[in-house]
Amino acid sequence: MIHCEILLVEDGQSVRKYLQNNVPDLIFLDLHLPKNSGETLVSEIRSTKQLDKSRLIILSADALQIKRLEKRADATLLKPVRLANLLIICEEVALVR
Repeated sequence: MIHCEILLVEDGQSVRKYLQNNVPDLIFLDLHLPKNSGETLVSEIRSTKQLDKSRLIILSADALQIKRLEKRADATLLKPVRLANLLIICEEVALVR
């Protein structure tokens, strides 16, 4: 069983602001966020030293975009996401630590 605290943010600006002062264990990032490109946020997350240990899971309905970015993520999920797949990915990413 996975125990976690979940925080939802509405747009790329909110993601950026939250990550300035917080270091989450796991980040689910939809690539199609308002106010910032998900691709830009992936670059920012991966280049921020304090987020080195944060796991990044990229979500998108765009299979080509996921393919292009999959090497920069700990895991990827193609939308629509099935709960069973989400739980498997969470467990796999948690075990990689």
